[in-house]
Amino acid sequence: MLWLMAVDRFCYLGDMISAVGGAEESLVARARSGWKSFRDLLPVLTCMVFSLCSKGRVYQACVRSVMLYGCET
Repeated sequence: MLWLMAVDRFCYLGDMISAVGGAEESLVARARSGWKSFRDLLPVLTCMVFSLCSKGRVYQACVRSVMLYGCET
């Protein structure tokens, strides 16, 4: 037997979808994901061994892409 359940909001591919619509929850979820990836990469981004150019590339590839993923939808 199939049980159907109604929920107010859920996460789908990293995007928060709610029953009332709007983009506020989605924006908050994106910002949290971006800050999480930034904190994970903090040892690399604060390391004196890497050049500023390399750190910028890591930031752009790993942090900015996480924050911008799905913003076109």
